[in-house]
Amino acid sequence: MAEPDPTPESDTPVSHDVETTAFTRPCRLLAEGVQSEREIQVGIGNLAELSIPAGSAITAPFAGSVVKRISSDRTGHGLYLLAQDQSMCIMIAGFDPERIAVSEGQTVACNAPLGHAAGEASAQTQEILYIKVMVPEETQPWWRAASIDPRDPVRGWL
Repeated sequence: MAEPDPTPESDTPVSHDVETTAFTRPCRLLAEGVQSEREIQVGIGNLAELSIPAGSAITAPFAGSVVKRISSDRTGHGLYLLAQDQSMCIMIAGFDPERIAVSEGQTVACNAPLGHAAGEASAQTQEILYIKVMVPEETQPWWRAASIDPRDPVRGWL
């Protein structure tokens, strides 16, 4: 297995276009107990962490169905979105719980509004959006799918 690129990420502030939810800095990976990118292994619950302005609009990276809404002490409020062809499932967390725009079972189009990041836009602060990417096998339910290194898919969506 190839080692992750050890190149440190830039300290450049995130550039964000609120209308398109486009981010220009690659995400920083997190995994429980991991101190550096070298220690991250595929399939151990990898999360991508994006620093975004508080209250930012969050849109669907692909068309699919909201299969579950969640609330966690670690990542806050979020949801799981399963692609229409069931080839990928993504967990997105860090939403303002009062501004999640979708319900479990709802079908959404690519770029459809899902909600807004936690925090007040007027505060001009940064919030964290957590993303986990899972790829189910054909005979496997989405909730048993292994998580994959999220960097490539996330960069493709941003």
